[in-house]
Amino acid sequence: VCLLDVGTGEVRPLGTGPWDGAPVWSPDGSKLAYDGPVDGGSVRVRVVSPDGAPGPEIPHAIAMNRSPAWSPDGTKLAYSSGEGNASRIRVFDFGTRDESEWGVVENTGDSDKKPTVAFLQPAWLSNTEIAAVGIRDDKEGRTADLYKLEKDAVSLMVETRGGGTYVEWMPAMHARKKSLAYESNDGGDREIFVSAPIRGTIDVSNDRAADWNPVWSPDGDWLAFESYRGGSRGIYKVTPQRTIVTPVAADAASDNWSPSWSPDGAWIAFVSTRTGKPALHACRADGSDARALVQHGGDELAPAWRPVK
Repeated sequence: VCLLDVGTGEVRPLGTGPWDGAPVWSPDGSKLAYDGPVDGGSVRVRVVSPDGAPGPEIPHAIAMNRSPAWSPDGTKLAYSSGEGNASRIRVFDFGTRDESEWGVVENTGDSDKKPTVAFLQPAWLSNTEIAAVGIRDDKEGRTADLYKLEKDAVSLMVETRGGGTYVEWMPAMHARKKSLAYESNDGGDREIFVSAPIRGTIDVSNDRAADWNPVWSPDGDWLAFESYRGGSRGIYKVTPQRTIVTPVAADAASDNWSPSWSPDGAWIAFVSTRTGKPALHACRADGSDARALVQHGGDELAPAWRPVK
């Protein structure tokens, strides 16, 4: 994990290496969370300040911990903990310094059997609710659904439209708009869906090519996402009302992925192979004024724009 000053091009390492996971900023921009391996084969979630000072060490009860997500008020950190069918969502409270498991799933059948739902990819709905992908096995095979987790409760969030077995993935909540974006193959190939209180659930990307990885703009007026609709991996944006899809960083000669909006919504940072290897680029939200941000010798991945304090 490194910190890039876009103005000067200075790159400063912050992570412990050598295989840090994607960084996630706290809402006020004062901390970064990321996961990374430690001795013995385990994976920890780590917290660091922009000046390199380490945050509190999370007292993980389980060896494998990935995909950190900050609560909207920045007081808690959720992450996937465990592997396989034992994967659960655990939450670290910075106030109490306690780690706890969220969501309750009853065993089915014999009491000594493992629960049938494994939780991954936490995304906060509010300061007291988390959306997570639940992987489960049933008579129709393995599938993935979105669940709402509270500290002592769990419930299914999304009902499929087609009545069959489909998968939901990558939940992304915009709190002010009260809208949840996610991936699903409900109705065909991978598409971006948006679920909102008034409009209900609609397919906003709707193309024969695969669409995935929805990322909200700060004001909630746009969703950036990745798609193969142009023949290569590209970045597009769409309004949550499904009125228009616009290419942002998409060309047949390169791959472009991992969009990250600037705090004012004017720019999108992303990873591109336009200069050869994967490197950080940025363009205006309409796709113009594209430029490489830095070249420091290694692959540059998973940009996360720092929020404004």
